[in-house]
Amino acid sequence: MIDTVMFCVACNNPDNGEFDGRASAIVYNGEAEIEADSLEGYAFAEVKGGIRLHRKIFRTVGFKIWSGNWCWNSYLMERAEAKRFITTLRSSPRWRCTSGPSRWYEWFNREETSIPAG
Repeated sequence: MIDTVMFCVACNNPDNGEFDGRASAIVYNGEAEIEADSLEGYAFAEVKGGIRLHRKIFRTVGFKIWSGNWCWNSYLMERAEAKRFITTLRSSPRWRCTSGPSRWYEWFNREETSIPAG
């Protein structure tokens, strides 16, 4: 069994559900929400065997259209490729985690937590 990670991508037109070639939000494995710094999002493409974002191609092992509702498509990646994808998002100032487990949120947004001295 291949260890996979699912990414749901808001890449469909909200008026008609058709793929519109832009990604404005991404949900990592159903646990963390990542949003673009622009409502228009960024160029996003489905290519043979994968997806393309920020001029990089990421291999997928499966996909589903209209995942959850017609604004979202889901893409399955092997864990190593998912790590490369999430690292690419994190290294770009264009994306920010807006909700998720605390440690993951802090890691993605490069926030350091400190407990005030009592």
